Amino acid sequence: MNTFLRMALEYKKIPYRTVWLEYPELKPTMLSIGAKSGDTNPVDGSPVYTIPVILDEINLGPDGKPVPITDSWLIAEYLDEKFPDRPLFPKGSKGLQWSFHETIIKIGIFGTISLIMPYIYGNLNETSQPHFRATRERYFTKPLTDTCPPKGSEEWDEIWKALEKAKSRIRIAGLDELATSLDKNGLLADNPYIMGDVFSYADIVAASSLYTLPIVHPTEWEKVREWNGGRWGQLLDKCSVLITQK
Repeated sequence: MNTFLRMALEYKKIPYRTVWLEYPELKPTMLSIGAKSGDTNPVDGSPVYTIPVILDEINLGPDGKPVPITDSWLIAEYLDEKFPDRPLFPKGSKGLQWSFHETIIKIGIFGTISLIMPYIYGNLNETSQPHFRATRERYFTKPLTDTCPPKGSEEWDEIWKALEKAKSRIRIAGLDELATSLDKNGLLADNPYIMGDVFSYADIVAASSLYTLPIVHPTEWEKVREWNGGRWGQLLDKCSVLITQK
């Protein structure tokens, strides 16, 4: 379970049960339920097992057992197929939402990941910390403590400026540029979502990308939430109310 999946399930009002795992438990648990790997190790090409994963206990496979679904996009497609009420992909929007997901979210807002890595580590249970450190240091090719510059440093300020104003031709697509596109939908008060007045998968992905910022950097988030007429604070507020602990 992760932030994205909980938002999606709550929005679609699908009953669910959460199974909490520590990082070292992911691989053996995924293998035990027959789940596919969600990624590959960039060093040796070995499978990497990730969350979210769902097991649908209502719509069973040919063998009478729940079928594991891995990957956020595939899960969203599956949920809309099996539980069509309150769709995440309104008719005719999937292609555009896929483009948004790939070009703006994966390339863009995920550039904020360097701001949160060391802080996530500090909030994990001790059981999960060694796995988290090893995998993230392999990904960033540097010590975990070096992925985020010191608060108040010039590099620290530059990252936040880039988050707001950067153009998509560089690694981080700025929120200001994204907001300019979304303003084509009309007044923010009437069109608070990525697709204007219609909630969709894209809102969950965007909100999930921002979700950790107010937790680990509350002072900076108070500024971010007011950018672009308060668009980002409003979007995260609307999506965050979907989340409950189960």
